[in-house]
Amino acid sequence: MRKGNSCVKSRNPEHGRSRATPGSKIPGWDICEELLKDGISCRIGLTGSSMHPLLRDGDVVVIVPLGSRAPKRGEVVAAREPGSRRVVVHRIIARRKDGSYMLRGDNSPVPDGPFQRPDIIGRITEVERGGRKTLGVRLVPGVVASAFGQLRRRAGMRFQRLKARGRAC
Repeated sequence: MRKGNSCVKSRNPEHGRSRATPGSKIPGWDICEELLKDGISCRIGLTGSSMHPLLRDGDVVVIVPLGSRAPKRGEVVAAREPGSRRVVVHRIIARRKDGSYMLRGDNSPVPDGPFQRPDIIGRITEVERGGRKTLGVRLVPGVVASAFGQLRRRAGMRFQRLKARGRAC
């Protein structure tokens, strides 16, 4: 990010990850997870920028349970990282031969995973930003969002090469 004549870098090690973290940062996550297990949708706030521009820091999303339906490539889902209590909200980019899923944020350079089917808690269907409902997540094609994220990553890599050569910042 450029500000004036100097480069500003994020000092936050979690920068770029949309997450719904249980505990004090996202109150009510445990309740939301229990509702989803019972087949009831819930609303929860997000932090992070890995799904930008679709999801932004502070957005509230509606998560619906998957039920018996298998998640599909391109859907935005909430998934618990294996071996932790942390939950990420990312897009499904692939289903592997072993049945596990690979996820990646639209604004993230590397995929997350593998995630097993039980790790995927629900899918995101609606987004509220600033108290107003935005387009439903299912209306934004995953291919378009992934392509946009890939263009942003490539532009960032080009900037890094220019910076290394002393031509930027």
